[in-house]
This record gives sequence, C-alpha cells and structure tokens, in this order.
Amino acid sequence: MDEVVSKRRSASSGAAKNEVKNKSSKAVIAQAKADCDKLKKQLGVAKVELNKIVKNYKKESEQALKDIASQKADLIKFIKNHTAGKDKLTESQFSKQVNGDIMSINGPFTGILKMLTEAE
Repeated sequence: MDEVVSKRRSASSGAAKNEVKNKSSKAVIAQAKADCDKLKKQLGVAKVELNKIVKNYKKESEQALKDIASQKADLIKFIKNHTAGKDKLTESQFSKQVNGDIMSINGPFTGILKMLTEAE
C-alpha cells in the first residue's frame, strides 16, 4: 500500500509542477496541489500503519526466537546429561527424544520463516 500511494503522490506532484510550468489557471494548479497534499496525507497514514504491522511482526518473531532458544538450551542440557550418563534412557529412547525435540524446534522456526516471507 505504501509503495502504491508513494507512486501516486510522485505522479501527482509531477502533474502539479507541470501545471505550474504550463501556466495553467490558478484553479487547475490549486486542484493539482490539493490532490498532491491529499496523497501526501494518505502516504503518512499508510506509513504509520505499515510501521505498526512491522513492529507486530518483529515482536512476534522475537518472542518465537526466544522460545526456540530456550528449547534449544533445554535440548543441549538433555544431551549433555545423557552423554554424562545421568539418565536411564536407552539409545533408542534417547534418539526418539532428541528427534522429537528437534522437530518441536523446527516447527516454530518454520512458522516464523513463513510468517516473515508472507509479510513481504
């Protein structure tokens, strides 16, 4: 939206300058300038809305990354404890647990990537 309004504003500004250059009537020049000002205001509103959306995406992705970091730290601790012999899991149980934990980390990470890709 921001890009569309920005292009329309640039075109309107160019049209207003052309009207002045062509020595059009004062009414035509005033209308062209009014159109340009209107688009300038719309651009300002669009930028505010876009900034809110970007801030929300950033907040969501940062929280998800914090959650992933926590899961990753727990998984590393689990692996270190297993290799130190501090649990009673068989290698098969350990592998299942590690694979499950990796998948539970992968899901939210993929979700973040999808969300940010769709935001473009």
